[in-house]
Amino acid sequence: MQSYPKFLSTLLSAFFLLAALVGKAEATPVLIKEVGLSSGLYTGSLTLPVSSSPQNYFAGLQQLQIDNSTTVLAFCIDPFQWSPTSNVSYNVSSNIGAYFGADTGDVAKLYSLFYMSTLGNNLNAAGFQLALWELIADSSKNLSADLVKTSSATDASIKAKAQSMLNALSGAGGTDQFVYTIYSSTTNQDYLVVQRVPEPAALALFAIALIGLMAVSRRRG
Repeated sequence: MQSYPKFLSTLLSAFFLLAALVGKAEATPVLIKEVGLSSGLYTGSLTLPVSSSPQNYFAGLQQLQIDNSTTVLAFCIDPFQWSPTSNVSYNVSSNIGAYFGADTGDVAKLYSLFYMSTLGNNLNAAGFQLALWELIADSSKNLSADLVKTSSATDASIKAKAQSMLNALSGAGGTDQFVYTIYSSTTNQDYLVVQRVPEPAALALFAIALIGLMAVSRRRG
């Protein structure tokens, strides 16, 4: 059996993963547990509303296992609760507007501008997570005050990266678009998983390749 060309194989994988996420966005509940950490850094002393005292939190992408099978990367969108290391029942939704309310625009812009830069980059992932916590828990975008609060003992590079991302939200948005999936629990922290929407040119290439593949299949049949 012949193998697909590399570009077709890549596009098929992206298409089916995107379809799976869209389809799963209305399926509830699922079982989730944290199984590891991905890109990110420990912050040094940082105040979050989950604890009454500053702690050395990991900020970055977490690895989640869904229904004891699929593993995905996620950012925490709930600095008020802890991550589960054993299975917990989670609800699933694609409605980010209902979840984030007035912060929806800023959260979507943050992802559009910077999410892709967090993949495989520890500093960018840590800064992104800190900026995301700030958007969710506070209204000032000031990392030195309120519920998400840095100090002189916080890693300065993470704080600077997060602040630069927050400052960029006052400008134009990015070009990347995503399908959003929210996993929420009443007892543990919530997560946001995204899948990048292929560029229009890539979708057109996929359609052409798929039509060609179907034509070849018909001739062979």
